[in-house]
Amino acid sequence: MTISATIIGRLGKDPETRNVGSTSVTEFRVATRHGFGDRQVDTWLSVSLWGKRGETAARHLKKGDAAIFTGCSVYNEEYNGKLYLKAEASGFEFVPKSKDSGGQGGYQPQPPASGGGYGQDESIPF
Repeated sequence: MTISATIIGRLGKDPETRNVGSTSVTEFRVATRHGFGDRQVDTWLSVSLWGKRGETAARHLKKGDAAIFTGCSVYNEEYNGKLYLKAEASGFEFVPKSKDSGGQGGYQPQPPASGGGYGQDESIPF
């Protein structure tokens, strides 16, 4: 079974591009963070991007940069008795580097605007 997703995260190492037949594939090790407070968890995925899009991403992204991978088919792959989370992306977006992040890909989630709804207190909405 595959799951379709958008993956937002930081690269754990520089991208690696290799040729497969007449095209190329670029692989990225991406960490995504989810959870609240001291219960945050990092999940690592191996994301692949084929052809020119992968080559373009590899030229501009490096370890520590944040990126958004779109149109991802996410699946498990078994290797030596262990399951690994993998994804094949159809596209990517650059995350602008902010001055506050020290030049590191500056994806910083913003809290909801005040004036009603979730975000007025620290409670979880479920």
